[in-house]
Amino acid sequence: MRRLIRLIPVLLIMLMIPILACSCKEKELGSFALSIYGPNLSWENVEGAEKYGLTCTTPDGTSYTIIMQGNSFVAPQTATGDYLYTVTAYNAKESVIAQSVPALYHIGTGSFADPIPISSADELCAITSGSITATFGTTKVSAPLYYIMTADVDLSNVEMTPIGTQSDPFQGCFDGNGHTISNLTITMSNSVGRIGLFGNVSKAIIKNLTLANASMILSSKSKVTDTGLEFGLLAAHTIDTVIDNCHVTGSIDILSDVMTTGSYGVDVGGLVGNLSGGKIFASSFTGSIKARYSQVFVGGIVGYATSGTQKFVLTNCLSSATINAYATGDNGNAKARAGILIGSLSGAERISTCVANGSVKAMVSGNGASGSDANISSGVFGNTAGSSTENTIPMINIFYLDTILSVSGTRSVLGSGNTAYALSAEEMKEKRNYIIGDTTALDFDSIWTMGAEHPVLKGIGQSLTHKDVSIVVSSELNEKEYNLSMQDTFLPLYYSLTINNRTQYFSGYRINDLLTNLGISTEGAKEVIISGEGMNDLVMPVSNESVFSSVYLLYGSYGAYSKLPETFTGIQILNTNNSTFYEVTGDILSITVVKKAEE
Repeated sequence: MRRLIRLIPVLLIMLMIPILACSCKEKELGSFALSIYGPNLSWENVEGAEKYGLTCTTPDGTSYTIIMQGNSFVAPQTATGDYLYTVTAYNAKESVIAQSVPALYHIGTGSFADPIPISSADELCAITSGSITATFGTTKVSAPLYYIMTADVDLSNVEMTPIGTQSDPFQGCFDGNGHTISNLTITMSNSVGRIGLFGNVSKAIIKNLTLANASMILSSKSKVTDTGLEFGLLAAHTIDTVIDNCHVTGSIDILSDVMTTGSYGVDVGGLVGNLSGGKIFASSFTGSIKARYSQVFVGGIVGYATSGTQKFVLTNCLSSATINAYATGDNGNAKARAGILIGSLSGAERISTCVANGSVKAMVSGNGASGSDANISSGVFGNTAGSSTENTIPMINIFYLDTILSVSGTRSVLGSGNTAYALSAEEMKEKRNYIIGDTTALDFDSIWTMGAEHPVLKGIGQSLTHKDVSIVVSSELNEKEYNLSMQDTFLPLYYSLTINNRTQYFSGYRINDLLTNLGISTEGAKEVIISGEGMNDLVMPVSNESVFSSVYLLYGSYGAYSKLPETFTGIQILNTNNSTFYEVTGDILSITVVKKAEE
């Protein structure tokens, strides 16, 4: 019995060994999800957690940790590359109780293939007009930055400074990617009189964007101080820019005392205030615009438009607007031009397949008009340039509400071959009224659809939907070779190529300009040969300047105004000497510089 009693402590210790072993084993950590959307990180609340440690490993391999109480974080956009984030949960004793699954956040380089994502108001406000360097062979080119929206952005209570200034305009590509920027409100000016979401834009692209419930109300109290008074909800001033599939709803009210000094005019547009060259495709404005000043040019799509280095093209656009332009003053120079589509149009290559609905009015107060109505005009277009007897700007298949009294406030006769049709409110609702002869004037298959009151756009872009094509450029003179992917290199923006607008042809890029921009000399060359699947080889003798300088690359170009406004999205070679087109059906185009035979 005594022996048994002596064994009891030993037995108890033996029984406790498994318990002690379990208590000494390291407790398995819990895990939780870490979500990342754009730069926005969030994670679930962990039970028992008093704080969290967020660890970031940067592209160069270094890391840092931030201790925080909340369960969300906005990643800084300081440099491009991959950032790895993990979150650790600590209890009150600062012991680790759980860790997140790692999440990767990528900041784009700004190229077409790797664009910079925009998913918040802060990121939108941080957009710059900078550039990146792309290298092809031994040639380096400066390419504009490419931005893409990855989420809708609400600008409520955000003081937005216009993107792009006169000295440093926005020159990149902004792809809305089907997203919406809502509640842009502008009552104060931080710019020099060019005010909108974008201020100054040059040779850029803005596409696939909806700007909803935007408003602009400006007076002298808004601190507008410069003489360049150009106002547009999307952009104030654009040069040779493509706007494609952009839709704006909202209102603008420019008061008569927008500036305290000066007698300058104002250009006001639902999309663009002042436009010089470029193209607007498949875009719309719905809302109201009112402007009062000594001279006013007001339009639903554009306030004042003219051709620049590039010809201006407006096609497949809709404006459903209430437009009021008031010219004030007693100096005899007061002027009011008001248009449902464009306030004043002084030059264009083509205006086609557009719909105008709403009401428009132009008025002058005081002795501003010197007793004449010459400076008061309104219509689908408030003013159009041309001779005294006809409108010389091509206008094809313009449909407008018949209560809008004229196509052009300053022209009573359209040019030869131009067509515009006034429809009643009931007629605008019926698809059959947009069939001219045997042809449907509006493309209801892919671009338009019938709305309750009039045709509306489907929200499908017309530009930059090109197929992938590579251009292999080689030279026997110095054994150079370049392989340019049309999609990846984003050719029209990377190279300063002149878009040669020809009335009888499409717009294109000269082959010898392309060679020059790549640094390929033809001195000592016999000929340049262009070849591709589906086309016969085109030989360009270097000695024959008329041939060598007359061959164009057509890529994502748009037809001449005499044709229906179809979009060409493939690749062709055009020899303007004999008006011959060569269509490339494959995905490779070869351009070879052939040297002269040795004598």
